[in-house]
Amino acid sequence: MLSRCYPLALALVVAVELVACADIPVIEIHFGLTQSVGAPGLPQRWVNVHGNVSSVDGIASLTYTLNGGPASSLNIGPDDRRLMAAGDFVIEIDKDDPNFVSGFNSVEVSVVDGAGDPNSEIVTIDYVSGLTWPMPYSIDWSSSPDLHDVLDVVDGVWEAVAGGARLANPATSFGYDRLLALGDLTWQDYDVAVEITIFDYAPGYLGPTQGSATVGLTTSWQGHTVLVPGEQPRANWRPQGANLSYDFYYLGAERLYLGLGRDTGPTFFPADPSFTLDLGTTYWFKMRTMTLPGGHTDYGAKVWESGQPEPSEWLLRVVEHNDPQRVGSVLLGAHHVDATYGDVVVEPVVDDMTGPVISNVVVEEHGDFVRISWTTDEPSNGTLRIGETVAYTLPPTDTAVIDLSHRITVGGLEFGQEYHFEIEAGDVWGNPSVTPDSTFTTTAPPASTLVSDEFCGTGLLAWTFHDPLGDTTLNFTGDHLEFQLEAFPVHDYYLGDDTLPRIRQVHDDGDFLVEVEFADILSFGQFHGLLFEEAGRGVGSALRVSLSHQGFVGLFRGSFVDVFEVSEDNIAIHADTRFLRVRRTGSDWSIYHSTNGVDWIVGPTVSWLQSVDFVGVTAGNNAGEVHTSRVTSFRNYSVPTAPDGVTLLDSPDSVTVCLGEVATLAVALDSSLPTAITWTWDGVVMPGETLATLEVSEPGSYAALLDNGCDSVISDVAIVTIVPCVDFVRGDANLDGATNLSDTIAILAYVFGEAVAECHDAADVNDDGAMDVADAVGILSYLFSSAAPPAAPFPNCGADPTADTLGCSMSDCP
Repeated sequence: MLSRCYPLALALVVAVELVACADIPVIEIHFGLTQSVGAPGLPQRWVNVHGNVSSVDGIASLTYTLNGGPASSLNIGPDDRRLMAAGDFVIEIDKDDPNFVSGFNSVEVSVVDGAGDPNSEIVTIDYVSGLTWPMPYSIDWSSSPDLHDVLDVVDGVWEAVAGGARLANPATSFGYDRLLALGDLTWQDYDVAVEITIFDYAPGYLGPTQGSATVGLTTSWQGHTVLVPGEQPRANWRPQGANLSYDFYYLGAERLYLGLGRDTGPTFFPADPSFTLDLGTTYWFKMRTMTLPGGHTDYGAKVWESGQPEPSEWLLRVVEHNDPQRVGSVLLGAHHVDATYGDVVVEPVVDDMTGPVISNVVVEEHGDFVRISWTTDEPSNGTLRIGETVAYTLPPTDTAVIDLSHRITVGGLEFGQEYHFEIEAGDVWGNPSVTPDSTFTTTAPPASTLVSDEFCGTGLLAWTFHDPLGDTTLNFTGDHLEFQLEAFPVHDYYLGDDTLPRIRQVHDDGDFLVEVEFADILSFGQFHGLLFEEAGRGVGSALRVSLSHQGFVGLFRGSFVDVFEVSEDNIAIHADTRFLRVRRTGSDWSIYHSTNGVDWIVGPTVSWLQSVDFVGVTAGNNAGEVHTSRVTSFRNYSVPTAPDGVTLLDSPDSVTVCLGEVATLAVALDSSLPTAITWTWDGVVMPGETLATLEVSEPGSYAALLDNGCDSVISDVAIVTIVPCVDFVRGDANLDGATNLSDTIAILAYVFGEAVAECHDAADVNDDGAMDVADAVGILSYLFSSAAPPAAPFPNCGADPTADTLGCSMSDCP
């Protein structure tokens, strides 16, 4: 340390000179006036110079210059953060500052005290640029390395002691984030383990600025950032990767946790509260940081006593999605803790050559869709294969991201059907694992007499309209039922007032699975949904399930007695939600919602005991807003076909007829409404053909479209083939005028492709519409076993009495 005094007369005695010098401000530079940085590399963006200034007259200003450049002001501690003690300062030099050069740099620290007395010190920084901190990397304190050769001091006064690095004078100097750093700004995909021995800590919670006493390590460190505009030095520890910390006052108790260093605030994942550490005992703290595809990061953490075997499993493991800080160095932090950081081992993460362990498989079936979840012991992707057999014929479904926890929803299933499934998982190196085949059975909808409706007619079929105020208009648009509500008064079922218009069906109080679809999304103050009532207003109970907009689009569930609310939920959902589904099983009510009627979100399941005498579809408003609500459909899943739908019971069959004959095609249908039938021939509409049967004498492709105004279906395509037909003798397959063993040989030649038949009908001995081995056997049986003769025409020439697809283009008949 160099201290300067003002020139005094040489005649002054030495004692007087000493008094004058005592008033000069004192500058203390931690770690010496010559410091080296950059070897083996730089673990953070900043090159720090630490020190302390003091004066009996107080400090008026403190500045520094870099290589003779402009002066920059420095803040002086204490500041409840990095500048813990009175007079502490930290200079932060940006490694990319153009004035900071490779080689020797001069940093002059200048201070003026409250009496106007100045002082200065020059710190020489030898910067070795361009080095990358190597990995693998280790520190072995038994070889007595110099502290500054193996670590970088970020904050605090540290020294090398037996077994590691420890704060100098820890009883008085430990405080906010006393930090060491090692590694490179570009490090990624590594495991770091460090020995830590905890001796003492500041008890209790130190407040919102300083938190509580913690000790541990952090990955993916780049350097401090600005926490408060204009602050010096920078005090924000974010962004960072993740930190493994032992907190002595985590929610009032000691707790080990893994914390994510998001810019928006850390997220904590605590270990079991029974996991505690002892003072004076040395432990290994180990962390993993591994980048994953898609911008995600795998963080793992474990702690075990030194000298004991390392646990095979991670104690804590988290995948951070869209991680903003995925690369960087290692930070060792003692926050209000006196601890020694011992040996350090850093190794790159390598392929473990084994597939993920799949466990905790949970199946949540919901009738026509299922949610299957599972966990893996390492980040992995996932593929779910499912089907009615082990062939898994449904399209496979993949998880969206690589993660530890996985869940896939598969829709479009059949009610009451057994399904097989398997799960395949693959880690980031492609090592796969597959679960054995498993099964689940979807539940069938409860039997119910409720009538489904697509609201495409001109009136209510199974419903009655209940309009308490008599001011709601009900319209039928051809494909919707429309409620038209005026802005005032309020239309609601709430707080003792029943002013809610609804259509409703009588119900027998059994279980059910029902669904309603609305055509429109909601505006503020509007709602629509389902109402389940006991008979009569104010008599018993009701449950209202609605899509509502009260500043946000929500799923409202209210339970009522005599129209007064007993309990309710209103959870935010997607603004485009138009589908509601409710399953009642006794007193349990499961609620679902969807934007498209395929991808269902499982909402709350509530317990509510009431009789259900009416099931209604409702529309309401409660904020002075006009509301036009269009209802697209109501479905009872035990009888899912709506009464105004059309069902095709039978399609026309393909047929071959002789030239000059007529082929008859027919469809059978089921519909509660008049149904129009349109026939097409080779894709072109046949004018005037509107009956369920069609007679044709021309070859081609025929199909029928059935439409009742609400629903439409199209039949299978029937191929009509017209062939020139001639008389023949059944069994005379080779057309030689006789039925004998040679016909058997001919039939077999035709069947096995060794010859071409000129008259397929003649070779169809049993007249079953097919030419096969059975026909050859039929002739043999007739010739040698006195079996029945071939079918007509036999033994004389004649026409085929049965329409089929065979035909006969040549025979030996006259």
